[in-house]
Amino acid sequence: MGEAIRNIARRKVRSGLTIFGIVIGTFALTVMGGMTENFSRQIDGAIQIAGNTIDVNSTKQINLTTVRRIERVDGVRAVVRSLGGQLIEDEDDQEEGITFGPPQTVFGIAPQYDTVFFKGVRLRDGRWLERGDTYKAVLGANVAADKKVGVGDTIIWLKKKLTVVGVMESTQTFPDNFAVVPFETARRVQSIPLWVVGSITVIPESPEITEEVAERITKQVPNVTAESPERQIADIRQAMAIFQAIVLSGSLLAAIVGGLSVVNTMIMSVRERTREIGLKKAVGAGEGAIVGEYLLEAAMIGLLGGIVGIVLGSILAQVLNAAFAEALSGAPLFLVTPRLVALTMAFAVAIGGVAGLYPAWSASRLDPVQALRST
Repeated sequence: MGEAIRNIARRKVRSGLTIFGIVIGTFALTVMGGMTENFSRQIDGAIQIAGNTIDVNSTKQINLTTVRRIERVDGVRAVVRSLGGQLIEDEDDQEEGITFGPPQTVFGIAPQYDTVFFKGVRLRDGRWLERGDTYKAVLGANVAADKKVGVGDTIIWLKKKLTVVGVMESTQTFPDNFAVVPFETARRVQSIPLWVVGSITVIPESPEITEEVAERITKQVPNVTAESPERQIADIRQAMAIFQAIVLSGSLLAAIVGGLSVVNTMIMSVRERTREIGLKKAVGAGEGAIVGEYLLEAAMIGLLGGIVGIVLGSILAQVLNAAFAEALSGAPLFLVTPRLVALTMAFAVAIGGVAGLYPAWSASRLDPVQALRST
């Protein structure tokens, strides 16, 4: 390894430019990979929180008759109604235009179902909603942090005061931007008529029959489509896979270009060290030793480029997270995980090693007599 480092240091400018090519690729992989890692974690968290509830959509406005029909479907434990709205103090505060990240949202639900909807979410402080609560709210971590409130404080929603009774722990997904209130409170504050059902979600009697219950609802209730968690998860993951392919393709292209610079540098190194290679072979060095020496040197270039690229990418990710913190209510946009660091480092070393294969093979095939005669 010491000799490989000395060989890299022989031509500092050339080696520096070659390493810079690897740096660009690993830098891009770290930053863009950090975005996809963040999205993946949010999806995994959303799946865990959503549990085995079934979303129900309709081609027509859902009414109470439709709700009662769904309740009679075999395997349905409960049909839960919910109402939502943007968490603003006044209607004149309605945000327009492009915003970053999910908006702060009010989620109205019957108190007895809040822990079912937010399965796996723990409270950092206070309690969940209870029967009899009216103008009460449980806040997501981002909402509480943005408004600088805690249990016992109040927030304003459409000119109405809501008393905070609980604050959720951070989940890095959609509940962080929620203010959960009783269903009737959401209806009254927004002056929604009694006949409006809102969105409905079905809770099956058992998680094992979730898919079957979703199919029954779709078949037995007119103008209604029920989506099981499995189907929703599959759709989300498919969309995420396409997004990841688009985002990472440019980064991979940059890394491959960096690999080509390694090939060029190693070929030049072989030409400059022909006599040295001939001398080594003349004193007994085998082809395997020569190949190993050049592959190690190429891998070291990849390693150095990978380290610098990952460090710079991580710094930029932190800077961008800080820059967008206010717009995203404190939620990160990039997440540099140990898995991402390990994969990026492995890729950098691999691209260096692969790029050094041909030059290493060429060096090992040199005839020692001809190599010693070269000038």
